[in-house]
Amino acid sequence: MRRMTEPAVAFLIAVASLLALASVGGKVARALEAPAVVGEIVAGVLLGPTVLGRISPHLQETLFPALGFGASALEAFRLVGLVLLVFMAGLEIDLAQIRRLARPALLTATGSLVVPFAAGLGLAFLAPTFLEAPPLVPRGAFALLMGTVLAISALPVLARILMDLSLLGSEIGTLCLAAAMLDDVIGWLALSLAIGWSQPGTSSSVALTAAGTLGFAAVVIAARPLLDRVAARAGLAPLLVLALLGGAATHHLGTHAAIGSFLVGIAIRTEHLPEEVRRSVERFVTSFFSPILFAAIGLRVDYAASFSLPLTLLIITIATITKLAGAGGGALVAGYPRRFAFAAAAGLNARGAMGVVLSEVALDRGLIGRPLFVALVSMALVTSLASGPLLARFARR
Repeated sequence: MRRMTEPAVAFLIAVASLLALASVGGKVARALEAPAVVGEIVAGVLLGPTVLGRISPHLQETLFPALGFGASALEAFRLVGLVLLVFMAGLEIDLAQIRRLARPALLTATGSLVVPFAAGLGLAFLAPTFLEAPPLVPRGAFALLMGTVLAISALPVLARILMDLSLLGSEIGTLCLAAAMLDDVIGWLALSLAIGWSQPGTSSSVALTAAGTLGFAAVVIAARPLLDRVAARAGLAPLLVLALLGGAATHHLGTHAAIGSFLVGIAIRTEHLPEEVRRSVERFVTSFFSPILFAAIGLRVDYAASFSLPLTLLIITIATITKLAGAGGGALVAGYPRRFAFAAAAGLNARGAMGVVLSEVALDRGLIGRPLFVALVSMALVTSLASGPLLARFARR
């Protein structure tokens, strides 16, 4: 009996440790005016092979085993947390707002997507060895993934930055959010194609994944009236059920569960969602699942052993320059003044939690190796840290 209960005891202690340290790390990060995700990932690094694994390898392996009940349970916990976090991000996307700023948002989002995406494609094809591309992954799938990771923006982080700067209802705030919404939608759809491409039977997998994902998106959009009625009358539990079912659908179709929950979140019109229900979803995810999810990312690899300074600097530099140039250029073409365009570009440069999550999905599916994963996570955190001060500086000017 004791042997049967020991893995469960270790798992519960591991989850409690992750939640406690991640919560403290998130509060410290916010006190330093940094995104909470920074402190949460640092908490996982402290409990993972990078720090605890060097101090006490036996304790680290007991709490966070690579195989067995504990590993499977934590993996399942991470999957649920990821699905719910991305669902919450989908709820932030207001399609009506995108329509209101259709032309400027489309131009800004196009520049914000195309320039970094092209840079990621070029980097993947020209320097696959330097990026340590997995040899069994088709080069096209790897390139598509690289373009997507560099092009995506962090909608939740951007919304928090705009709120802190009292810019959430301003024209620049609305433009940034609308462009980030488009970036995220296209980015997650591109990720689904990359995952399908990486499966055996390349051409058929890509076609089936694309058709299945687009078909599911069409069904979800067509069901918006029904989802609106559920959202208007239901409490927290039915919304979480919809998010999990959406994730199950796209996972079954051959892509990642996060994409389905994201699409369900987009389809639910937030104006029909009671404010107390929306806040309940946010509190439930951000206070429990989100800290554990991001702390668990710190457990994934030995960051000290996998860290490559040249690779990390290259990724951060290319991601920042191309996002600023693309988004700023798109805003200029839309007719905005230079300082306005640079402010919008600075806001869209944040990759934040979405960049981290997308990188983790890519690692899970074997699309990238550990050194590139560490570089992409570092890029997501650095761009998020720099986004707020840059946006504030340009907005003040």
